[in-house]
Amino acid sequence: SVGKIIKTKSFGTLTLQIYSFDIAKNLDVVFLAVSGGFAKKEAPLLAELEAGPIVIDNSSAFRYDDNIPLVVPEINVSAAKNKKLIANPNCTTAIAAMA
Repeated sequence: SVGKIIKTKSFGTLTLQIYSFDIAKNLDVVFLAVSGGFAKKEAPLLAELEAGPIVIDNSSAFRYDDNIPLVVPEINVSAAKNKKLIANPNCTTAIAAMA
């Protein structure tokens, strides 16, 4: 999808770019919807930066890591307080947790 141009209501016209650590490290929040291997490599590097972004990982890489909060915002958002790296469960688990 690199180079694809998308039109948004809030941000105008955007061109999709390949991932860049140098760009990501300057963002406020990074949502990772990538492979577990990529997440394991990049998420901690971003999260350890003092002024770096909050990283929310959608892969399975950190779901069983006791040091990374597994958060469903409607249920345990407080677990994410002061955390720079947050895991979230897969979509079916999140739906079941809300039922």
